[in-house]
Amino acid sequence: MHLDLAMQGFDTRWVGLGLVMVVLTGCVNSGVVPEEETLPAAWAERRVTGETFNPDVLAAGIFAETNRVRTARGLQPFRSRVGLARAAQLQAVTNAAAGRLSHHNPFEGKTTVQDRVRAQGLRASDAWENVASALLRPPFEGSDFVVRVDAASRETLYDFQTGEELPWPTYAALARRIVQQWMDSPPHRANLLDPRPARLACAVALRQIPLGGEVIFSTQVFIAP
Repeated sequence: MHLDLAMQGFDTRWVGLGLVMVVLTGCVNSGVVPEEETLPAAWAERRVTGETFNPDVLAAGIFAETNRVRTARGLQPFRSRVGLARAAQLQAVTNAAAGRLSHHNPFEGKTTVQDRVRAQGLRASDAWENVASALLRPPFEGSDFVVRVDAASRETLYDFQTGEELPWPTYAALARRIVQQWMDSPPHRANLLDPRPARLACAVALRQIPLGGEVIFSTQVFIAP
């Protein structure tokens, strides 16, 4: 299943323009293994910006938030599986590079989520996948906010009318937002709360698009047993 989590009022045609100017991040290991199941406390309240984006930390946050949602409903938490995160990361990076959401993958032998799981040498009786895109920053300054850059090249958002600083979302808050959007969509909610899959992997990739916009592409892969 897939879901577009773009900010309300954002014209998603801007995402397509990213085919012209793309800087893709999210493929480099940043110190947290992709199979991490908990959001490191030191990162939870850090702000998510394009300049300091840590894909493994956000993926761990999504994993932890998914398990929080499940256990709150009396379901068993998911556990990670070595190698499964690579199947999720491949689709997140592929979708970010293409600038669109899809469960199809153009690489030979990686077409479906089942193919991608098998390509990692994993055996599973079944596999499911959620994909989504979340707008981190609109691709233009408008009447609501302005971006200012300080002497250290750090970017800060400010309210256009009042001049008040508008903080970037924290890793914990962004993970909650992404999972909640999936929970608000019946097909994605069904995957998250399905008692059959026991293993989960989460992955994200950041796509920078023209005029300064940033979009995060997320993937979840569930397998049973």
